[in-house]
Amino acid sequence: MKNSILYFAYGSNIDQQRMKKRCSTAEFLSKGFISNYNICFNRKGTYIEGGVASIESNKGRNVYGIVYKISKEDLDTLDYIEDPSAYIRKSIKVQIPNNKFLNCYLYVSIPEIEISPNQEYLENIIKHASVHNFPEEYIDYLREFQFK
Repeated sequence: MKNSILYFAYGSNIDQQRMKKRCSTAEFLSKGFISNYNICFNRKGTYIEGGVASIESNKGRNVYGIVYKISKEDLDTLDYIEDPSAYIRKSIKVQIPNNKFLNCYLYVSIPEIEISPNQEYLENIIKHASVHNFPEEYIDYLREFQFK
């Protein structure tokens, strides 16, 4: 894809079918992780009940996810879907296999309050973390979150 953009998904967009529905040009590139962050649920969902995924700084922790190649138009679509009043798009270095790093965009919530995600949302993240063979200790960490 010419002029493609790299996007790092760590929440519900690790579900490739969901991502493809949202962004038709989305191509799986690699799984990867960001260091010194952990996943959290610190904002009420715009479209769903319960908390939605974000990241926060946490030395020694990792957040696992998927790197997609998407078009500029699909990045604009994600900007809209992720809701600019709820999430800020940022650039971050993502480590992929073979100790390589990619500069990717991701979305970080504007924190409100710690709030439990709803059951379906959290179970979808856990399911696709397993599908992508994320480390078992990371999947166990996701399972520790209580759902609404």
